[in-house]
Amino acid sequence: MQGSERSSCSSLLDPGIGLLCWEGHDLVATSQSSHHHQVIPSSTSQDCEKPYFICDVCNGTGSSWCCEPCDFDICSACEVRQSQFSSHLRKVQECLERGEKLLAAASTSHSSCSNRQQAMEQFRACIQTLDSNDIRPHNHTEFCANKRLALAEHLYALERRQDAQMQQEIALEIYENKYGQDHLKCQQVRAQIVAALEQVNLVDVHFTNGNRLFYETQGYDQALEEYKASLRLCEQQNRQQAAIVVAQRHCCIARTLYQLKQYDHAVEACQLAVAVLNVLPAEQQDPNAQRQVQKLHESLLHLQTYNNNHLHKTEEDARQASSGGGRDTNLLGVSVSFLRTTFLAQVIAAGFTEHSRINELEDLDRKVGMGVIRQMGANQVSPADGEMGASFVHCLRGNDVGRANYMLSYSWSYSVGDIIRTLDQFCKQKDRDPNHTYIWLCCLCVNQHRVAEQAENRKTGLPVLGKVDFFAEFGERVTSIGHVIAMMTPWDQPLYLGRVWCLYEFHQALQCKCQLSVAMPPTQIEKLKRDLLGQDSRGISMLYEALGNTRVQDAKASVESDRLAILGIIQVSPGYTALNHRVNEFLRTWVKGAITEVVDSQTDTNDSAYAKFCTQIGHLWMEHGELKEALRQFRIALAITVSVGGSREAAAACHNDMGKVLVLLGKEDDALRDHHRALSIYQDLFGLNHVLTASCHSLIGVALCHKCHFDKALDAHRQTLSVFEEKLGEFHEKTAETHDNIGEVFRHQGNYDAATKSHEKALSIRKGVLGPDHVLTAASHGNVGLALMLKIVEDPLLCDGGDRESYYSKACEHHERALAIYESALGSNHVDYAKSLSRMGSLQSCMGNFEAAKEMIESALSIQESVLGARHVDTAESYFKLGSAYYNAGDLAASQREFHRAHAIYVSTLGTWHQQTTTCRHYCEMVAKAGSLAKTSKSLGGK
Repeated sequence: MQGSERSSCSSLLDPGIGLLCWEGHDLVATSQSSHHHQVIPSSTSQDCEKPYFICDVCNGTGSSWCCEPCDFDICSACEVRQSQFSSHLRKVQECLERGEKLLAAASTSHSSCSNRQQAMEQFRACIQTLDSNDIRPHNHTEFCANKRLALAEHLYALERRQDAQMQQEIALEIYENKYGQDHLKCQQVRAQIVAALEQVNLVDVHFTNGNRLFYETQGYDQALEEYKASLRLCEQQNRQQAAIVVAQRHCCIARTLYQLKQYDHAVEACQLAVAVLNVLPAEQQDPNAQRQVQKLHESLLHLQTYNNNHLHKTEEDARQASSGGGRDTNLLGVSVSFLRTTFLAQVIAAGFTEHSRINELEDLDRKVGMGVIRQMGANQVSPADGEMGASFVHCLRGNDVGRANYMLSYSWSYSVGDIIRTLDQFCKQKDRDPNHTYIWLCCLCVNQHRVAEQAENRKTGLPVLGKVDFFAEFGERVTSIGHVIAMMTPWDQPLYLGRVWCLYEFHQALQCKCQLSVAMPPTQIEKLKRDLLGQDSRGISMLYEALGNTRVQDAKASVESDRLAILGIIQVSPGYTALNHRVNEFLRTWVKGAITEVVDSQTDTNDSAYAKFCTQIGHLWMEHGELKEALRQFRIALAITVSVGGSREAAAACHNDMGKVLVLLGKEDDALRDHHRALSIYQDLFGLNHVLTASCHSLIGVALCHKCHFDKALDAHRQTLSVFEEKLGEFHEKTAETHDNIGEVFRHQGNYDAATKSHEKALSIRKGVLGPDHVLTAASHGNVGLALMLKIVEDPLLCDGGDRESYYSKACEHHERALAIYESALGSNHVDYAKSLSRMGSLQSCMGNFEAAKEMIESALSIQESVLGARHVDTAESYFKLGSAYYNAGDLAASQREFHRAHAIYVSTLGTWHQQTTTCRHYCEMVAKAGSLAKTSKSLGGK
């Protein structure tokens, strides 16, 4: 282009993007008339200083950007539109280059799978851009066709054949429109498409047919031929991934030979796969593929030895094995060692992995063939009924089988690897020898041949002969074995609790008073530790959520008739609610034991890290309602902090933690002593007007309030409020909390108007700072409602007229708002929702709505017993409220019963002389006297 001057060619929209023509060439700006492209008649342009050309975009005229290679011109008016197109072309090119680099790195990187996935994401972005509306009008250009062909080549490398062929077909259409169907480029693309289709027909179709025959119909002879045909064609190809594909085909042949009981040939085939991968250059090796092939090789070697040994058994050995060898065949279990070695090897040899689920290994609904479990005994006579087809456990010999020590209660949706690792970990924890620890698992110990026959007969309408009575099977096994292992995973939302058969086994264990243990895979044990102790975790609240969602009536089963039958048994005894509570109570006990194990597993117990650990455990116990254990952990943390010369601030925090627990235990004097020690430290470190010092005054105020020293408590809280307002501002959550604390003092003092005012101030701040739907805002609503309710109950100046109704209406409004927030934010099974519901029930009782009151409080109790347990302070408080409701309704016997329940819990959790315990005891005595007077009055009236 003689005499033309190149400009920066920058887009008006994006200065960093140069203009491109439709074919992807850089455009140049012309300022002289030497351009040899189309020129409009000179009569039109004779008065113009700049040359004018016809724009190939809009057919208009104007100063031109032009491309010499492809005779393309564009006027300045179309430049903006062209710049958008240019940006898309550059994006296609950049994504393509990034994808090519990632694909190249996949052959050398240890994270080849990740690189291939990232490369695919880049290629997918290319396709989306090419198919976008902004670039579609130009999609007929050769540039787009070339990029689509490049994409197709990479997609073939990623085994995305369908996507690759689609890109080839679009490119072919572009070339045909541009050059005609007989052009050389069109012929080349057609040849590529045909070659790809032939490649699929010759390699992948054989492989797909082999998989279908192997997995679906178990036609192993035909599958072997298909795999061999695929292997022969694979070895003829010269592709970068050919070696890995060849190794894969050798593995398929090895698995098929194993199923045909050609154990030696199976090992040889797998050794060929190992050899193929080992000779690859370092940059082409795939560590993941090598690990999988090596694991299969090890499994086949183990099974070769195992099965060859069994072939040398005498006929007498076989006869004794099939008859159970004089043992009770119904109670035989599989050794943990066998599961860990031979059974896992059988699973891998069958084409599965340790991540495969039990219901994948043995699909009882499959029309043709058998799974891994049924294949084991397909050609053996069952010692239980004399029919062909034995259970898996009846095919085992020697130390692999023995009388079951434990019954595993689990879900068929658990993975094989998780089950084996759980049992292995259980043996380590119990110091048991895996070679002589025998487990009864329903998948291996119940005859699955009979189960499948029974299911098929039901479907076809044939008589169900030799019926398997699952209820008898499980009931007898639980009772006879005497120890059930409940497998929980994941720990915070166990699948176990959602399966009705698991809960039935749990129910049977409880009914028979068998020993019950919980076991988890090691990964879940570590996750439990992280979730309970992690700084950013939700900790114990995750357990509470899981317990709150336990509902046996919602549990599932693969057979609906089984589910209904089990629910019918449970509903009769002990009932849904009772079983839910028993399950949750057991799980709470288990978590306590898990926390204790976490504590005992710590080795270095004399440094600041362990002190911090003890503090975390103390907070867990405190949330769990185990106040004495919490206090012990806080004292250990303090002792270590002092002995190792830890920070004084950490020591002050320990004193405050101890003080909080002591207040809950009713030991206010001890609590004040600890809070004052913390206050002294904070004052020395930070001075009088520091936030931590003020927080210490607040804790002192809480303790003084519990001692009924209300004036001193108010002084302490007001001192806190002054500092918070100065340091944090009037509108801060800490300031709102202090207003609530002041309101609580007024409430205990009987000054309900002042209490209401303070709580309303806290509510106003929280609405502004946290929002109207925050749980702390709900807490303030509840506090206002409680103050108004107490005003109704205890203020003698309120008559039964409008004032009383007005206070009731306001209190009801606040409690309802609190309930709505808790339900929305936490759910209707949360303990905070239950506590609010219990308060609402008390309000209804005060207003004479006794039925509504009892219904609300009983609903709250159901949640609290399920989530917190029957021996928790909050549960006792609801029993106390229920007793008050019965008393107000005139049912003294029921009132005394509920007060006694509350008193028993208070004694066990808080002690005999705690304020709440003595108050409850006073009410018990009051109701007893009222009952005695009522009997005397009735007796005198009768005379």
